[in-house]
Amino acid sequence: MFRFAVPLISSLLLTAMFGGLWASVVATAFSDDSVVPLFAAPWFYPVFLVLGAVLASWGTFTALQLPGRSPLTYSYVLSIALLVAGVASFFVLNGETAINIFGFLAIAIGLACADVAALLLLGGAVVRKGREKKTRTDPGSHPSSYR
Repeated sequence: MFRFAVPLISSLLLTAMFGGLWASVVATAFSDDSVVPLFAAPWFYPVFLVLGAVLASWGTFTALQLPGRSPLTYSYVLSIALLVAGVASFFVLNGETAINIFGFLAIAIGLACADVAALLLLGGAVVRKGREKKTRTDPGSHPSSYR
């Protein structure tokens, strides 16, 4: 059952990472110049990218190994791919005055769709597990008990 929770854990951690990054950017944009943001540190971007890549690949590979692949599995994988494309677009358009609204939208939509798909994957697994448990414990529901 934990395998069905891995995509949700992965996508929620990615959402928290990007949400924290955007909150930090907005907070430093409206503060005075004496505040040095965390993302200005030289170690921040490599650590952020490696952690994001590990989380995205962990969730994606686990989702692809789940039994009974459904359209939700593929929508989760496509959402993570959209997120990765949005992050990659920031490296292509990295000028000082570049405003990458399409990269932001790709990341935001990818995160939202990945969260919803992972939540539905986990919910479907819980419902299936409950149905299996009910049919195993209810003696009147087995076909051999029909008379």
